[in-house]
Amino acid sequence: RNGGAAARADISPTRSRKNSKAESGYFMNTYLSAPTANTTLGLVAGAWLSDGTAQYLGLQYATAERWQIPVDRTDPYASSGAFDAASFGPSCPQGPGQIYNSSDTSEECLYINVWTPPNSRGDPAPVLLWIHGGGYMFGGAAPFNGSTLAAQQDVVVCTINYRLGYLGFMAFPEDR
Repeated sequence: RNGGAAARADISPTRSRKNSKAESGYFMNTYLSAPTANTTLGLVAGAWLSDGTAQYLGLQYATAERWQIPVDRTDPYASSGAFDAASFGPSCPQGPGQIYNSSDTSEECLYINVWTPPNSRGDPAPVLLWIHGGGYMFGGAAPFNGSTLAAQQDVVVCTINYRLGYLGFMAFPEDR
């Protein structure tokens, strides 16, 4: 009941052909365009990393009004074209001095980040969901980069931000 996965995705990145040094004047094995993934909420454009993984950051998976249970996001990521999934979504608001490596916080903090292994072609791969620690009071997904794990273990790595503290775990007597 805490969000769900409305934004199911066919994460088989579309890779453009590699440049040669002679063609482009750039380094060998650079890529011409961003990877894209087709989700139920539309096309998202990520980034190729140097280890060959595709990275998609800041994909909102649910919304929640204050004091309400989160609901799956259903509106498209972008009205036209591809959503630019190049930066982490905001972390949940936290107490002074408790946030780890992020200055961007918002009550709208239900975001997922995805790294796909190199050479993934839509074949099934194991998925590792990493949930940050912090005693349900502080933390965020932004400090964790899943590319190395995705590349070395051939898994899809996902990290999430979730509601913390009183925004995520306060219980009212009528909710029991």
